[in-house]
Amino acid sequence: MAIKTLITTFGRRKIAQALANEDTIEITAMVFGDGDGSLYTPTVSQTQLKNQKYSTSAIATVEDEVWTYFEATIPSAVNGFTIREIGLTCFNEETNQNELIIVASVPDTEKAVSENGDIIPKGETVKVKSVNGTTLVINKL
Repeated sequence: MAIKTLITTFGRRKIAQALANEDTIEITAMVFGDGDGSLYTPTVSQTQLKNQKYSTSAIATVEDEVWTYFEATIPSAVNGFTIREIGLTCFNEETNQNELIIVASVPDTEKAVSENGDIIPKGETVKVKSVNGTTLVINKL
């Protein structure tokens, strides 16, 4: 199965609102899951990961002239699991909860337990593009 990243229906709506209002989108969390035991093809209707194992609002961002990269660290206290899905969330005022704006299936990556925590490899950093001051999700590295 090919690795797939897509903007969810909710994400498209948030992007359209941000563009229309010349506003930004606040990312509330980067989420990681195990795909409920297998790699799958994400869908635009997803609001949550299939089997979320970890969520963090402590997201490092690195920007250049065009791209923004989101990276997160999974602490050592989090039990080991196989990362197969990653997403970025923002708050949905209609449902009053955080929902996926992008979702990605990724190659199996073991989150082993270690003394110092595990950093998600750069190859699984989420990459977004800024257009007219509004950040638009484009793809994943």
